[in-house]
Amino acid sequence: MTATLTKTRLREGVWQGLLTGADPQVEVTLLGEKIPGVTVTPAEGGHLVRVPIPVTALSEGVQTFVIRQAGETLAHFTIVTGVALEDDLRAE
Repeated sequence: MTATLTKTRLREGVWQGLLTGADPQVEVTLLGEKIPGVTVTPAEGGHLVRVPIPVTALSEGVQTFVIRQAGETLAHFTIVTGVALEDDLRAE
């Protein structure tokens, strides 16, 4: 069965998602480094994945977190901080 990870929310520095159809073993990386403190707990309909965002990741620029299982990318999320780029549509 194919694994699916669906974001449910990002709140108070923790990204959360629902993992369905798979072994609940996941790994989260940022710039190739493993993120500590990731938890996966049983929940209705699958497993709740919680990824704490380290304070050290909040720096100027774009930071992309990658969530994988057995080498396959399930999801990713990006945090953009600092001065908005002039051509960035999100600034409008």
